[in-house]
Amino acid sequence: MHGIATSVKTQIALAAQAECPACRRQFQVTCIITEDKRVLRVMLPLWLFRAYLQLIAKPGQTLPPIPDEPERPSSLSLDTIEDKAVDTLLGTYQGKPIYAWIKNGNDYYDFERVFAGIGQEKIDGNELLVETCLIYRRRLNMPTQ
Repeated sequence: MHGIATSVKTQIALAAQAECPACRRQFQVTCIITEDKRVLRVMLPLWLFRAYLQLIAKPGQTLPPIPDEPERPSSLSLDTIEDKAVDTLLGTYQGKPIYAWIKNGNDYYDFERVFAGIGQEKIDGNELLVETCLIYRRRLNMPTQ
């Protein structure tokens, strides 16, 4: 979690960008924690809540910047994929065909999931983003054909 927590009278104001350790989905946290340890959700966007906290901050106190959103990973087009499981079409997503597997270079990749695409999800080194919305995972062993 990256952001700020600052004392406002007897309460703590929290404005942060957080990431789930399990699925790597990023989300914003904006809340007030009362002195009796109740958490009250703040219904403002993170940038606006941070601006408010900056306004009420003590003179000379500056808030740390929020890390920039990661760049969107580059995507391959299905037209550039050398080989794909044309006979095993799993379905479509946003008009794009979802093949059970594809081959890129010397590696085979199996369909894994649909990409959320708002900087909330990370793609690791064993995955390919195809058509900006489909994620394929590198197969550890070669196919038996």
